[in-house]
Amino acid sequence: MKGFSSREREIIQKELFEKGKELFGQFGIKKTSVEELTKAVGISKGAFYSFYNSKEELFFDILEHFESEFRERLLEDAFQPGINPKESLKHFLKKAIVMMEENPILDQFQKGEMNYLIRKLPEEKLKEHFGDENDFFLQFVEEQKRRGIFEDYESKAVSGVFKMIFFVNMNKDGFDEDSYDEVIELLVDMVSSYLIKE
Repeated sequence: MKGFSSREREIIQKELFEKGKELFGQFGIKKTSVEELTKAVGISKGAFYSFYNSKEELFFDILEHFESEFRERLLEDAFQPGINPKESLKHFLKKAIVMMEENPILDQFQKGEMNYLIRKLPEEKLKEHFGDENDFFLQFVEEQKRRGIFEDYESKAVSGVFKMIFFVNMNKDGFDEDSYDEVIELLVDMVSSYLIKE
């Protein structure tokens, strides 16, 4: 098999990433084949494996990219001067939920694909990812405690509360459709009232 130049590799990797976003967002991981991905970018199935070990690794690469953007966008307007901290935290949490629901890759990830991905990916890759996720929440909580915005509760516990809200969103199908929005509203309100220093 003829090798690709560094420029060709860069172009193909970008095309795989973009086509992966489209196909995974539409069909999910299980229903998207390596053949569909490679046909869309004009390379052989064998060539695909010189870029990724599996379609699951491509999906995970896309997922991590989205999560990085997600965190940056969330922090853009968190606790700006002149805005009531309680309202700011409520906005932060609601914005996070809306962003998750509007992103087709995150939406597919929530629809039962997490367990599939965990089975398919190397354990060290998963540990690194979830460690980064925990660090993000912990750093966010500790920064707000340092600034005097959050009450002085144990940081890991508060980080767990944030993750709990996102887990509720990831499992929204288990809630009555008519009451889900109210459940989220109540959770966000309770957490904001409990955490923010008066």
